[in-house]
Amino acid sequence: MLRQRISVQPLRATDIPQIVELIQAQFRRQDAIDPRLHLSRSASDLNKMLQAQLEMSDNQPLVAHDAEGRVRGYVLPAYWELEPDEEMISFFTARNGTCQYWTLPAPTDADALPVTEAMLDALTAYWQSKQTYGDLLRWPANDLWLEPLLFARGFLSDNLMALRPLDPLPPSKHPTPPGYHARLARPEDEDALVRLHHDELAFHLPYTPFVRLVPALETAFRKRLAQAWEGIAVEDGAPLVIVIEHEQEVVAMSENELLIVENMGGFRLMPPGRYGYLNNVSVSEKTRGQGIGRLLVEATFQALSRYDIDAYILWYSQDNPRASGFWPHMGFRPLWKTHQRHNRSDGIQPMS
Repeated sequence: MLRQRISVQPLRATDIPQIVELIQAQFRRQDAIDPRLHLSRSASDLNKMLQAQLEMSDNQPLVAHDAEGRVRGYVLPAYWELEPDEEMISFFTARNGTCQYWTLPAPTDADALPVTEAMLDALTAYWQSKQTYGDLLRWPANDLWLEPLLFARGFLSDNLMALRPLDPLPPSKHPTPPGYHARLARPEDEDALVRLHHDELAFHLPYTPFVRLVPALETAFRKRLAQAWEGIAVEDGAPLVIVIEHEQEVVAMSENELLIVENMGGFRLMPPGRYGYLNNVSVSEKTRGQGIGRLLVEATFQALSRYDIDAYILWYSQDNPRASGFWPHMGFRPLWKTHQRHNRSDGIQPMS
């Protein structure tokens, strides 16, 4: 069978010219599906990247060959660890398998399925050797052929990274009730901001197995807020926090960052530019459905516009029924998608 004719081996110098061709072919294919990706790279840049990877001692790149010895796939496996007091333990496990530069044949090629299966086998073997608790894969959101193969391996949909151009917002379906106004957050808002942040994440719990409430969430959030209260500039990493207030009560908030991408590197998520990153957005339960979310987004865009940004980005869960309806309506279109699976429950540390 064709499945048995695919072998996966460590990278060899003689593989590099064919890998470059395979990567560039995938870039062309995925850029044609979604031109916003801007994945294309020069052959010389890719060659330099691969030559450097030949020197790696631990995370050696893996290459799939067919029976004739032709290169049909390429990937750099990796893993990363999180401490119990890190904020991201709320979204990932203590030890996570991942990979970079995953390159596959065109889905119309006769060997696309066996190559993909062989590479998933090789990745899983590597992750198991590192005793990962969970594994994470990223792929362009609009290149859909791979997803059923990931589902068959126990992966589930995780998050979507969505991009929005600097276009006007669509008309509001709900005229904002009187008495609501936007402003910059102040130190005396901190406890209200923390409650909104907590409630936003808690809403995810029934819809995704990958979000957990952990103490580090509040600690990290308060540290970021402290940067804003201390007067650190947004350009220097402090968050830009916008609130909606009604009768002296904070009922909604957005925590945002200025993200500057200087170069594409290997497989970056966005092309070089300045991005307004909506990191956390929350509207209190009692005010939802009244146009407050749109008012908050409009105020957030206005505040971010002074930083000469090129576009807006955010991550959201497609399994969250509110987010999956609201953000596309606000003009955000998925660019990348992550899939995740959990292997061992002892790497998951929820709040007691």
